[in-house]
Amino acid sequence: MKELDEAFAMLHRDARAAPADLADARQRLMDEIDGVTPRRTRHRWVIPVAAAVGAIALAATIVVVRTAPSPDQELPLASAPEVLNKAADITDVGAVDKPIKPGQYRYIAEHRWTTYNNVIGPEKKERYPYLQEELLERWIPADPGGIRQVRRTRLGEPKYLVDVPADVAARLRNNQVPDSDRRGKCQKAGAPVNSGDFDCDQLDRADFYAALPQDPRMLYKQLDALAAQYGAQKAPGLFKIGIDALTRGLMPARVRAQWYRALALIPGVRVIERRTTVDGRSGIALGLDDDREHQELVIDLVTGESIGTRTTAGPQPSNPLVKPGTEIGASTITTSVVSSIGAKS
Repeated sequence: MKELDEAFAMLHRDARAAPADLADARQRLMDEIDGVTPRRTRHRWVIPVAAAVGAIALAATIVVVRTAPSPDQELPLASAPEVLNKAADITDVGAVDKPIKPGQYRYIAEHRWTTYNNVIGPEKKERYPYLQEELLERWIPADPGGIRQVRRTRLGEPKYLVDVPADVAARLRNNQVPDSDRRGKCQKAGAPVNSGDFDCDQLDRADFYAALPQDPRMLYKQLDALAAQYGAQKAPGLFKIGIDALTRGLMPARVRAQWYRALALIPGVRVIERRTTVDGRSGIALGLDDDREHQELVIDLVTGESIGTRTTAGPQPSNPLVKPGTEIGASTITTSVVSSIGAKS
């Protein structure tokens, strides 16, 4: 783990600055939420970013900047429901989805760190969890029945979350999750899937979002039913499914506003950080504690966008080899409309 800690430290970078007008707006908003003028002393944690592979020139740092309170004063924070409802109000007023015309594609790029298990040995009993930086790209056609593309590209070397014996390292290098690039149609989950097509769940389908109710309490019931399908009915499960839906990149703005209001009804969600920057964008991190993992959603309260996630292992991690509090995932997502499948602009 020493090598991983050193790698994280060496790859520290400053987040790129936001445009002056947005930066000023965010600062005023953060001060309004805090209720006091923040101190200048700051602490940072950073997730490392490796050089991009091949033609993909992607260099991004996922940073959380925490403003420390003075020893004799605790800075007041808005509650999570207040933050979510404020984001909903902003989305209601200013968020507009870029129209996607026939023949065009919605391009969704997710730059993320994901935990995988490298399992080796004659009985597959040797498990070595590792954190992999990768770029997941999706091209979703305007026509729901059209061909879509999903490409996964590793960026840099894996960072193992446990000590790896020298004699095992070579075998692990040949047993990592490979890059992939697929094209096919999106078939409903459970339906017969032709060779090459995708078995899509509800969150990958535009018709799911189009059919959602607009009342937040009805949406909460829908979220509860959806979480039950995934075997997650407790509050952390609702929050996790709610985040998953937001980060698929397909939720229209009109639905997203009400979705925020539905998330505000989940008990136990709280504000984690007042100053959070993901790929240079500032926001508020909201989280919910769970025995298995702690997941956070980052919201930009200037634009109302959900701009990223962060996941750490809980006190009883799903993988017993991972220490509680270990960073096991983070992501930032951008979306745009492109003219052809495989295009990025």
